[in-house]
Formats: sequence, structure tokens, C-alpha cells
Amino acid sequence: MFKCEECGSVKNNVIIKQEEIIVMTEKFTITSNICTCICGNEIFDEVLETENLAKAYDLYRMKYNLPFPNEIKETRERCGFSQKKLAKILTCTESSVKHLENGALPNEKQQEILKNFVRNIQKPVPNNALISYLQTP
Repeated sequence: MFKCEECGSVKNNVIIKQEEIIVMTEKFTITSNICTCICGNEIFDEVLETENLAKAYDLYRMKYNLPFPNEIKETRERCGFSQKKLAKILTCTESSVKHLENGALPNEKQQEILKNFVRNIQKPVPNNALISYLQTP
């Protein structure tokens, strides 16, 4: 229960409505769950907002054929890579890999590398061969 800043009530409802969310400068229409007060005022709910944003991110991933977070993690583990090793390939930090595996969107350069990494790696391969393959333009 959240307190409404408009009327002070703590009686909340969740409504469903169509909403446009901008992801990487593009608008995506999703069906959002929105917390509202009985007076009709919308109330910020971090859990619902995170879920709504994840829906928009998934639409972006589908549109551009990008791997989903679980696919990145599963492929990394299948190859025997640590997050640090994948970070080196992506030229980012280990923390960034953790964020990608938890739902963050990759930047444009990372998008192409991750597409190749997830879509073309079917079984464990030697690290040097994989690194060479992924870094080939």
C-alpha cells in the first residue's frame, strides 16, 4: 500500500492501460500495470514500473533480434566464461555484464557481438578461437 500524495489515502488499485515507453529513442506500446489511488491519481510503484519497462525492453529485443538476458548468461556459462571474460570480449566492465544478464540493454557495439555470441555458439569452444571469432568484423 502506498500513500497518495493527492488525497492521503492508502487504498490502492492496479489498473491496466496502454502506455508508450521510449527505448533507445523508439516508442513501444505496452500494456502496463499502473498503481492508482481510489481518487484516480497514479502512484509510483517501483515493482510495477520495473515490470512495465521489462516488457518494453523485450519488445525492443524482439524487434532487433537481440538475445534475452537468460540467453546471454546461459551461453556464457556453456562456454565456460566468467563475467570478467565476457566483459573483455564486449570491452566493458564485469558489472556491465551482470547488468546485461539482469535485463539491461546492450549498446550498439555490444548488440552485434552478443548476437554472434548467443546465436552462433552451440557448444563449448576454446577461448582463443571464440575471442577471434567474436572480434572478426
